[in-house]
Amino acid sequence: MNLAILVTDYNRDHLAAFIARASELQTSPVNGAVLLVHSAFNPDADELLAPLASIFKVSARLPIQINPQLSADGQASMLFSRFLLNAYTSYPGPWLVVDDFALPVVPDFMQEAERQHMAGGDTMSGRGTTGPGWLLPVGPVTISLPAKSIAFLRFAGAESWRSAGRYHFARSRFAMVESADYLFTISLKEPVEMPDLPAKPEPEPNPIPLSAEELLALPRAELIQMVATRSGRQPHPSTGAARLVSILTEEVTK
Repeated sequence: MNLAILVTDYNRDHLAAFIARASELQTSPVNGAVLLVHSAFNPDADELLAPLASIFKVSARLPIQINPQLSADGQASMLFSRFLLNAYTSYPGPWLVVDDFALPVVPDFMQEAERQHMAGGDTMSGRGTTGPGWLLPVGPVTISLPAKSIAFLRFAGAESWRSAGRYHFARSRFAMVESADYLFTISLKEPVEMPDLPAKPEPEPNPIPLSAEELLALPRAELIQMVATRSGRQPHPSTGAARLVSILTEEVTK
């Protein structure tokens, strides 16, 4: 059983509290990995991870370049997407994903989470709220999808990965944990009503104050970030600079 902690510019204090409580309650060693997925500009990442490093068989960090101007949901979605792309298949076993306020309430919650997940026999598990045709996960989510099946969860838009993936969660096998058996205290927020209606057209992007030649002179990583911010979709890391500039100019002239 592995643990992925997605640290944005907005949830650091919540996740610091989660890590502190987790390090107190998780007294048995965990034969898995703990992965801190965070902004590349987070100077406290090592300090944040330290309390859990000795409990897990493997501890690691995955720094990601993210635009600090993205919303909390946008940053979490980007971190979640890159976690799936770069780390999900690197360690065997299910992943417990935590990206907001959650406090474990039982000892050795990692082993309990794995037991619950395996007993449910599903590829995803946790708590959630439901609507017409969709399920909105809340709190920590356990994922054990086969590698070939995670592509539908790979996206990095401005919308929360939980709500943007509501149709995916609905058609995936998601085991709802009973409230009496839930291993965490979480802050439940009322979900925004999201009926099955045609998507609203995106507002026209603001003009880019750079020419194509000036854009080509920028680092490719910066171009990738610009495309992700403006389009809501994360380009493939190998996309060439010329193609990235073409996408940016096409967004402006649409």
